[in-house]
Amino acid sequence: MKIELKSIKFNERMSEETNCFTANLYVNDKKLCYVENTGKGGCSDYVLYVSKNAPLLKEVEAYCKTLPDIKYNTITIKQNLETVIDELFENYLIQKESKKLAKYMEKGIVYGTLSNFQVVTWKGHTIAEMLTSPHGVLPIKNKLKELIRDGKNILNTNIPQQIFDNL
Repeated sequence: MKIELKSIKFNERMSEETNCFTANLYVNDKKLCYVENTGKGGCSDYVLYVSKNAPLLKEVEAYCKTLPDIKYNTITIKQNLETVIDELFENYLIQKESKKLAKYMEKGIVYGTLSNFQVVTWKGHTIAEMLTSPHGVLPIKNKLKELIRDGKNILNTNIPQQIFDNL
């Protein structure tokens, strides 16, 4: 069964204890429900767009309960449609952040964590441009040495491993 969120609107500013968002829930490419979470710590709610689709919603809810449990350390959570919706939304945020991170990687050296990173850039030059000449590789190597010496976690996936190997 193909379950997707589309037309996602995320309001980070309104997110308090949970993520504040709205979306449309699609099942097998059919628009089924309106989904929302107010961001105040409550559940993600969903409402059918058309009441004649109630049997499909029941089928989706039953299907979600057959999915494997979610395990967080010592806690086990039974799956249901709400947990699936929340997981789909979390994956959306991860993809969004990954795209943002990739753009920063094009510009410079990105270090830190996926959710809290910093970027070192060279004005007017991209990493790809700098990697094409020995004069460009040298400042990259020097900055990488410094960051690694300071215990920083380098996030770039666009810097060849051989540069790291020759630090």
